[in-house]
Amino acid sequence: MNQIPVAIIGLGPVGQLAAKLAVQRPNLRIAAAADIAPEYINRDLGEILGLPPMGVTVRPTIEEALKTAGEPGAAIVCTGSWLKRITPQIVACLDAGWNVVSTCEQLSYPFVSCPEESRLIDEKAKQKGVAVLGTGVNPGFAMDILPVFISGVCSRVNSVLIERFQDASFRRLPFQQKIGAGLDLADFEKKVGEMTIRHVGFSESVQLIAAAMGISLDRIEERVYPVMATRTLRSQFLEIAPGRVCGVDQICQGYLDESAVITLHLQAYFGHPDPKDRTFIDGEPPLDVTVKGGIPGDTATCAMAVNAVKRIVNAPAGLRTMLDAGVISSWLAR
Repeated sequence: MNQIPVAIIGLGPVGQLAAKLAVQRPNLRIAAAADIAPEYINRDLGEILGLPPMGVTVRPTIEEALKTAGEPGAAIVCTGSWLKRITPQIVACLDAGWNVVSTCEQLSYPFVSCPEESRLIDEKAKQKGVAVLGTGVNPGFAMDILPVFISGVCSRVNSVLIERFQDASFRRLPFQQKIGAGLDLADFEKKVGEMTIRHVGFSESVQLIAAAMGISLDRIEERVYPVMATRTLRSQFLEIAPGRVCGVDQICQGYLDESAVITLHLQAYFGHPDPKDRTFIDGEPPLDVTVKGGIPGDTATCAMAVNAVKRIVNAPAGLRTMLDAGVISSWLAR
């Protein structure tokens, strides 16, 4: 089996998990890794992951890492949620001739929120003959591609409601911080205003669904509310006292003719009593599909990114979305 060279860019919790999953794939070979953390630089990637030595030394820059990697393949970029901040990293990968799969939420459908960055990435990728894809569990699957796929058996769709309810106490620390866990109400509201507390990618998921279903929305509205702890709550990382924020209740809606035709509802807070992923399509026929317990966020995000590699290296050059990627599957363990 021909192995696809893979570069892991960013060794936070998501990057490390993606690397561990990539090691298990017989069709992938980790050829490079980059991270700016001083404690990782010049160490063997296997040592950082708690695995045997891999012969891959972590470099402080993308350019250094890819220069020593040999034949280009696909870079898995796990460094941030906001596309404006990570565009230089994507461009560095493209300049070296590498395809890119990224867990950056805005990259999932960036044409409205980041038009300049979208054009730059698309033009650079086409110039180099490679492809770029943003994916994960959300955006990338649970609240956009899964509902789009399910709608394929409907002769008509009137509206779409997607619910993702999570017990955030089991998630990684950066996620818990992103939903404001442990803050007082004043700090929470301040950070919501600064756009640092929220699930990133909601409007992108709404836009992707609208594009798939052939509609031009009149407007998109997004609201973020705090969920307050009524008792002491704990995770591996945090303890939350009663009266402090334990997570978010976030809604994003796409409107057509003053009606909300696409509604995304996220509840992510410590101690959620009913975690699940639900897609309800009001159509012909009506469909109500629920994953009890919900789809594990971190594992699923990394699995989507790693499993997408085999698609993106064969995709047409340019900036792509999950609407272009085709059906992404895992591999059959033997």
